Amino acid sequence: NENGVGYDRSFGPEEHVDSAVEFAGLFGPVRWRRVETPLSGYVDLSRLVAGGTDICGYALVWIECTERIEAVIRFGSDDSGRIRLNGVWIHGVDVERIGFPDEDFVPVRLNAGRNEVLVKVCNYRGGWGFYFRMTDSSGNEIPQIRFTVDSK
Repeated sequence: NENGVGYDRSFGPEEHVDSAVEFAGLFGPVRWRRVETPLSGYVDLSRLVAGGTDICGYALVWIECTERIEAVIRFGSDDSGRIRLNGVWIHGVDVERIGFPDEDFVPVRLNAGRNEVLVKVCNYRGGWGFYFRMTDSSGNEIPQIRFTVDSK
């Protein structure tokens, strides 16, 4: 994210979404890894990725639905953040900010079956990470969905 250009630039994880693939990074190979989300819901990328200044990172999850569902993604990012659902960018904030839960509300329609979500976060300096949760329009859990990181 040098000079803030990473938000609009496409990197390997955007071009080929496969949790088994390794990508060439600026300082060596980069790969997906499984991360347990803490109870706070904050994925602290500064604890997971070395060299957190002027950098971009990704998170990948699949959502399995028993039926077609209207939902709301509640998202917060430190700094810039984008969300892609089933191959289409549906939300983005290209700003320098501190992440808080539920900063952004993104209404979505999930297909019955498997839905792919890719999150991109770009950092300028200091700590970085994101909050992500999915609810119904009233903020309640949705029992018909299940999150998985298994690519198949």
